[in-house]
Amino acid sequence: MIIAENLQMRFRHHLFGKQIRALNGLSLEVRDGDFFALVGQNGAGKSTAMYCFLGLLRPTSGRVEVMGKRPDLGSPLYEHVAYLPEELHYHLYLTEITQ
Repeated sequence: MIIAENLQMRFRHHLFGKQIRALNGLSLEVRDGDFFALVGQNGAGKSTAMYCFLGLLRPTSGRVEVMGKRPDLGSPLYEHVAYLPEELHYHLYLTEITQ
């Protein structure tokens, strides 16, 4: 169902800033019927890994497959995937409509 091989993800705060390594060689395989949880301390890379599995971030290096396909935004693959974050974070341009 999910295969991650040697996922690495690096971010840079600004053009000449120091690189931050969010993932450093994450590999895992979740097969059909498995139960799976990402558990770790704050800053361990759990959200970054999940965003890579969902296709919301492209890893700096490594490979991700979900149900045998590379996760790309808008893919029909997502008709079979659900994600429920612990806390919802809305973009600042989304506002509440009041009447």
